[in-house]
Amino acid sequence: MKFGTDGIRGVFGIELTQQTAFSLGCVLAKKAKEQAKHPKILVGRDTRASGKLLLQAFALGVQKYGAAVTSLGVVPTAAVQSYLQKNEYDFGLMITASHNSAEYNGLKVFSGQGTKLSEKEEKQIEKMLNKNRQKMKIQKLQKIAHKRPIEYVKFLRNELVKSNKKIAIDCANGSVYRLAKKVFETCNVLWLSTNPNGKNINKNCGSTKIESLREFVLKNKCDMGFAFDGDADRCLAVDEKGNVLTGDNILFILATSMKERGLLRGGVVATEHSTLSLASSLAKQNIKCEIVQTGDKYVYEKMSEKGYSLGGERSGHIIIKDKMQTGDGMLTAIELIKVIEQSCKRASQLSNGFVPLKRIEINVKAQGS
Repeated sequence: MKFGTDGIRGVFGIELTQQTAFSLGCVLAKKAKEQAKHPKILVGRDTRASGKLLLQAFALGVQKYGAAVTSLGVVPTAAVQSYLQKNEYDFGLMITASHNSAEYNGLKVFSGQGTKLSEKEEKQIEKMLNKNRQKMKIQKLQKIAHKRPIEYVKFLRNELVKSNKKIAIDCANGSVYRLAKKVFETCNVLWLSTNPNGKNINKNCGSTKIESLREFVLKNKCDMGFAFDGDADRCLAVDEKGNVLTGDNILFILATSMKERGLLRGGVVATEHSTLSLASSLAKQNIKCEIVQTGDKYVYEKMSEKGYSLGGERSGHIIIKDKMQTGDGMLTAIELIKVIEQSCKRASQLSNGFVPLKRIEINVKAQGS
């Protein structure tokens, strides 16, 4: 078992099994007991059918070594991170495969402070997982505590400004299919993909299938549209003309707006997947741009090192560090709505001054694979 750029991930039942989740639960509980008398681990999940099975297996492993499990239920990744920041837990886990299709699932591990694990910490856990493989036995689960992310919803609603704009929101049949309606209930929203069935997460919808939102925005003459992925840590947007705003566009928009309002510390952190024109466009606005390898944890690490307040990826992971330590699609959408209202501009005018270069990516199969 190995960590990738964003946790452990694979096809459920083949590359990622209940045994994997059980073993991870054992390891995290052992580590938690080293630092706490009454260790607790917080868990959230997205809408995949396999999420319940993985949660049960993980909880069995945690309870085997005397730690307690608290479940937030179906929530975005940012809700787990936010809850960890404000409550005393030793670790957090989000069960999700993010933007991948329903046959995949994954395990994203957070520290008790809500940050993603460092590579060194991941290597330590990998070593423990591969060394101590205890077979999962079907046994009765002890009681799992349940919490609702009330404070997280309140935080986002407090960040939202009054707007009469007609907005489309695509929830990807994912983790915010209910919460988003509570957050944006005061807005004029037309909803897409809010009927998950365990198998349709990200299916022809959400940020990985932005064409659906684009067509919807144009057909319904919306002022703007937002699309999240399965765990809603990504957000892409569509303006009133049907132009897609990638994470690069969003970084440029937020950076220039935050600079005008005196809220941008240092510069911006982007990844090697960003278009080359992002750095040059920001430079014309006297904004620095640091480039790191792909992965929002590397973005966050560089932001922390440099003291920067904004960073993200072309895929739509946007980190506004003064408000959240991880990508939060709903927060990103809220910040873009703020920019529209405060600037009195149309969505299509927000990224004036930024012309992205076309990027072509080709997958090449390695010889012998």
